[in-house]
This record gives sequence, C-alpha cells and structure tokens, in this order.
Amino acid sequence: MRQIAGIGILIGLVPLVWFMLQRPGGTETILKGISAAVALTLTYLTVRHRDRRERRNMTAYLILTIGSLMFWSLYQMAPNGLMLFAVHNVDLMVGPVKIQPQWIQNINTVCIVLGGPIFAALFTRMRARGWRIDIPQQFAASLLLMASAFFILTLGIKLAGADGKSAFVWLFLNYVLQSIGELLLMPVGYAMIGKLAPKQYQGVMMGSWMLVTGLASLFAGDFSGMIPNPTGTTAVATNPGYAKLFAELGAGSLVVGIALVVLIPVLRKLITDKAETPPIEAATVVPVA
Repeated sequence: MRQIAGIGILIGLVPLVWFMLQRPGGTETILKGISAAVALTLTYLTVRHRDRRERRNMTAYLILTIGSLMFWSLYQMAPNGLMLFAVHNVDLMVGPVKIQPQWIQNINTVCIVLGGPIFAALFTRMRARGWRIDIPQQFAASLLLMASAFFILTLGIKLAGADGKSAFVWLFLNYVLQSIGELLLMPVGYAMIGKLAPKQYQGVMMGSWMLVTGLASLFAGDFSGMIPNPTGTTAVATNPGYAKLFAELGAGSLVVGIALVVLIPVLRKLITDKAETPPIEAATVVPVA
C-alpha cells in the first residue's frame, strides 16, 4: 500500500512541478505554504511524541532549524544582492589588477576547499585537548559570523572614498566570514538529523532539512529585492540604502545568534543519547521475625 501511495505521489509531482515552473509567483507562495505546513506538522509530532528523550531531541532540532534558516537566507543573497553591490558600489581595483565580478564567487570556493581540511584537523586537535565543540556552538558561531560579515560591509561603506565606492577588502572579508560560517554549519546538518531524529521520523525530518534550503533561497530573493536599484544613480546615492539594509540583516542575524548562545546550555540538555530510565522504586523491607 505504501509503495502504491509513493508511486502516486511521484506521478502527481510531475504536473505540480510543471505548474510551478510556469508560474514563479505562485510557486513562491506554494513553497512557503508547504514549508509552513511541514513546520506545523513537525511541531505537532514533537509535542505528541511519547518518548521523552526523542521528544527533547526533536525540540532541539526545531530550534536549530530556525538558526539554519536565518543563516542560509542571508548566505544565498551573495549570487544576486551582494553581486549588485559589488558591481556598482565596490572599487574592484586591487593594486594594478581589476577583479572581475564573475570571479568574486570563487572566494567562497577557495575558502571551502582550503578551510575544510584545516577546520577538520583543528577541531580534532581541540577536542583531543578537552575542548567541547558541539552542534549548538557551531550553529551559534555561524550566525555570529554572518552578522559580522554584514556589519563589515556597513563599515566599508562608512569608510568609502569620495566616489562612494568601498574598498574590495571589505567585500572579501564578508565572503570569507560567510564561508567560515558555512564550514561550521553545513557538515553537521545531516549528521545532526541522524543523531536527533527518531527512526520513524527520519525521512520527514531529512526532507524538512532540505526544504529549509529551498525556503531560504526564497527569503534570500526577498532580501535581495530590498537592495537599492542602482540604475541611473551613483554609489554615493545608493550607499545609505545599502548601509541600512546590511545593518538590519546583520542585526537580525546577531539577535538569532545571541539567542542560540543563550540557549546552548538548554540545547545541550535537550540533545542527549542517554535513554530514559525509570526511577528505581524503593525496596520493601520485610522485617525478619
């Protein structure tokens, strides 16, 4: 019966995907509605779940998912919103060399390729020395790094030259900080689901985690739509709009990051592999005559 239902769902997805591709505006609404329904379903399943240990783990998953959504929504602004800023409001000359806009995205690639092995070795050594580096810490750190990345752009705008264009180094640091945040967050995502999801919910929780990325791309589009339109204007004219937007996005990420920092002790208590053991009842002492 489940196989028949699965085949029916796959067949039904074909016209649904076709409809969504034909109507991008409606597609965004549908995806946000689906995401809301999945979130409500997971919340309901968490509240009604009987096993206390697994219920705590699922609660931790829901909290961390909010942080992940915030991070990826801002992270996925880079290909669109930040590229507009780079082209029109950043001095791309580094010494005698002009950085081509299409090469800016490679900053992230280089950071991931070089930073992955370095972070893996660093964390292994730190854990061997007794440092506690866990999932809540990495999620909180990634959001604080994202906040720093946007605040750096705001600082770069304040220190812009007479033509209003920021130095390339500020954009470079923004990409580096975002990439470090990605290194902290992405590798632990799927491992976290394997650790926290009950067996019967692993499929839906894995799907919801992937859905977060899609939903984040929609929010990234919304944020990018708030970017000032540079057509027919100068960097000096659009800088105030950029500075305001980057400060607001940085502040939002900072608030969520601080909230996760505060919740680290709570999340550590929620995330546990120890099974619940019923209290041992006191033995009845039978007096010997």
